[in-house]
Amino acid sequence: MLHRAAVLCLATLACIGFSHAQDGTLDPSWDEDGRVITVIGDFNDVASGIAIQRDRKIVVVGQTSSAGRSAFFVARYLLNGALDPSFGTNGITVTNIGDGDARALDVAVQEDGRIVVAGVSTVSGNEVITVARYNDKTGDLDQTFNDDGIVQTPVGGGWSAAHSVAIHPSGAIIAAGYVQLGPDYVMALVQYDRFGELDPTFGSNGVVTTQFSIGNDVVNAIRIQDADRIIVAGSSRRTGSNSDVAIAMYKQSGVPNGAFAEEGKRRHPVVGSFNEYGNDIALQRDGKIVMVGSTNSLFHDVFLVRYLPDGSFDREFGSEGIVTTDVGTDVDFAEMSGVAIQSDDKIVVAGLRNSGTKLDIALIRYTSTGGIDQTFGDAGFVTTDFSGEDDAARAVAIQHDGKILVAGQSHNGTQNRIAIARYNNPSVAGPSSVYASQVASPKIVPNPFRTSTTLVFEHDLVEPSVSLINALGERVSCTTTYTSNQLHVAAPGLPTGIYVVHVVEPSGRRTVQTVAVQR
Repeated sequence: MLHRAAVLCLATLACIGFSHAQDGTLDPSWDEDGRVITVIGDFNDVASGIAIQRDRKIVVVGQTSSAGRSAFFVARYLLNGALDPSFGTNGITVTNIGDGDARALDVAVQEDGRIVVAGVSTVSGNEVITVARYNDKTGDLDQTFNDDGIVQTPVGGGWSAAHSVAIHPSGAIIAAGYVQLGPDYVMALVQYDRFGELDPTFGSNGVVTTQFSIGNDVVNAIRIQDADRIIVAGSSRRTGSNSDVAIAMYKQSGVPNGAFAEEGKRRHPVVGSFNEYGNDIALQRDGKIVMVGSTNSLFHDVFLVRYLPDGSFDREFGSEGIVTTDVGTDVDFAEMSGVAIQSDDKIVVAGLRNSGTKLDIALIRYTSTGGIDQTFGDAGFVTTDFSGEDDAARAVAIQHDGKILVAGQSHNGTQNRIAIARYNNPSVAGPSSVYASQVASPKIVPNPFRTSTTLVFEHDLVEPSVSLINALGERVSCTTTYTSNQLHVAAPGLPTGIYVVHVVEPSGRRTVQTVAVQR
C-alpha cells in the first residue's frame, strides 16, 4: 500500500501535470507505438470485450481458433501493454468448452475481482448461452462456479447466445442475448446466482424473454443503472420488414419496468426504411442512456440515440434525440460497435471504417449535445491501421486517467489477430460511464469555499487519485490529503467559478462532484 505522503504527491501531480499530446493520438507508453498485437491460435483470434480491473490491469476476451475449433480466451495486460505473466499461461487463458466451437463475446468484473465471461458454445449441435468465471489472481476457472467454472444454458430447445453480461448490485450475474422459440428469435436475459445456478427469483426460473414482434429480436448490450433499472438494447426485425432499434428496461425480478417507455420497452426506426441495429449503450451520470448503432443507409453510417430516464428521446441531443454521421460519400462505410462516455460527458464510439479497399479501426468523438468534437483526432475522427489489411474495433473502454482503449482484430493476410490500441486523452480526468453502485456521493464542507474544502464520504477511502477540473475541462493545481473517510482539497488562488472534483479509487469506485470557489 502507498504511504499517505506518496499518495499526496501522486494526487498533486494528477492535478497539475498532464501530457500535451492531442486527444486521440496513439499513446506511445502502450507498447511503444500505442498498438499491441497478440496471436494465440492458428486461424482466427478476435477480441470482443474489454474490462478494467480495480488494480487497473486490462482484461480482454474473445475467441481463438486452432485445429479447426474455436475456444474462449481471456488475456490480461499490464498498463504498459505487456501481457501479465501472473495470469494464466504467460498472460492468457484458453478454454475449450464441450466438443464444439465456443466464442467469448463480453466480460464483466465482479466486486471481488473475479472475471465473468459470456458468449456461446455448442450442445448437441445447437449454440447455447454460455458463462464462465475465472479467478482474477491466477486466470484459472473458478471451481466455485457450477463446480467447474462453466455454465451452458440451453433455452427453448433451439439456438441461443449471450452477447453481453453485467453484474447486478445484488451480486447476481445477468447474461443477455437471444433464444430461439419456434421459428423466431426473442430477446433473452438469464440470471445466475454467485454459484452459477439459475436464479429462481428472476423471471421464470432465471430466464426472461421479450418479443417485440413476430420475427427476430436480439440483445446486443446490457447495462445496470440500479437494482430496478436493468437496461438492454439491440434490434427487432418484423418478418418481411427491416430491423429497427429496440430498448427495454426490467426490474430486479425480471418484470418490465413500467416507468420506462411503453410497458418497459420501445422499438423505433432511426433514419427510415433501412436495417438499423443498436450495438451498444452507455449510461450518463444524469441517468440518460446513449445508444450507438449502425445502419445500411449509404448516408447514415453511424447513429447515436439518447434517451431520457423514462425512455423518451432527449430533445436537446442532436435532432430530437438522434445524431447520424456519414463518414464519407458514396462508397465510404463505417460501423461502430462500442460506446463510452467521458467525465466531461463527451461520447466516444469505436468500430471500423473503410480506407480505400480495406478496413481500419475508427473512433469518433461527439460533444455532450451531439456535435462532432473537432478537438479530437482529425476533426473528430481517428483512424488506425495495424497491418495494411482489414482491422476492426469491437469494444471500447476509458481508463481511470482518461486514456481510451479499444480492442478488436487485425488481419495480416493470413489470419485475424487480437488488436488493442490506446489513445491519449489529456483533456479529461477519467471515465464517466457509470453504474450507480460504483458512484460515491460525499458531503462537501464548505461549498462554496475560498481556499480549501473537505469531502466526507460514507466509506473509508483507499489510495484515491484526485483531479480538480475547471469549467474549460483543464486540470488545475491542488493539494490533497485524506484520513479515513475524509478527503481534504486545498486550492488557494483559484478564481471564482465552478469546478469538478474527480476521485478514483483502485476498487473502481469513483466520484465526480461539483464544487464552487467564491472569493
